Amino acid sequence: MPITALIVDDEQNAQSVMKHLLNRYCTNVEILDYATDIHEAYEKINTLQPDVVFLDITMPPHDSFELLRLFKRIPFQIIFCTAHSEYAIQAIKFSALDYLLKPIKADELQIAVQRLVERKEQETPTQYQLLAEQIKKNEPPQKLFIHSIHAHQIIEVKDIIYLEASGNYTDFYLLNNRKITSSKQLGEYEELLSQHTFYRTHKSFLVNLQHVISIAKTDGTSVILQEGHQCPIAFRRVELFMQTIQGLGLH
Repeated sequence: MPITALIVDDEQNAQSVMKHLLNRYCTNVEILDYATDIHEAYEKINTLQPDVVFLDITMPPHDSFELLRLFKRIPFQIIFCTAHSEYAIQAIKFSALDYLLKPIKADELQIAVQRLVERKEQETPTQYQLLAEQIKKNEPPQKLFIHSIHAHQIIEVKDIIYLEASGNYTDFYLLNNRKITSSKQLGEYEELLSQHTFYRTHKSFLVNLQHVISIAKTDGTSVILQEGHQCPIAFRRVELFMQTIQGLGLH
């Protein structure tokens, strides 16, 4: 069965580019129609019931969040298409939502559509609320949406003590003895948290330097963190780790 799609963008040229890319590189996607503003989009979504909406973020005088607020439940997948700033892109990533950066590249579109095919779980309204909140602040996101094994949760970045790889999953160790297991791998979070004070001390550990208490040298070099946590530091990373925390003025 094809994936049915609605393209929502206030620029005719952007609609044409997306049509060309989908027709050429994503033949499993059937374009049902187009919309140029949120009111037209709302009517066509209700009428056509597409599987996915390729949604531009800004459509003056409105934005896509005004469209999403019209739905009590969002019955479709969304791939955001944006030419927004770095902060906006980070906000989308922290909200665990798919996006395409304009000008859209064919290979990135193919990857986004493939993820859409493979995805088993629906996005939740909470994710869009988080995105709307963070994108308005125009600063590095401070909250992170986690697809955990048992539930979807929003956590404060500052509350993360460290992350530990667990096969194809990642364990989050948070303040107040909380632990969350995410369905994503550690490498994805290393990239995501690169603008914050996180350091990969070991192939299996990503540490929040704000929670470092001391460096221990017992059976091997390790870092002591708040609430009694201890993480190893790979021998080849010790020198750079020390330089990093000194540069941040933490020790």
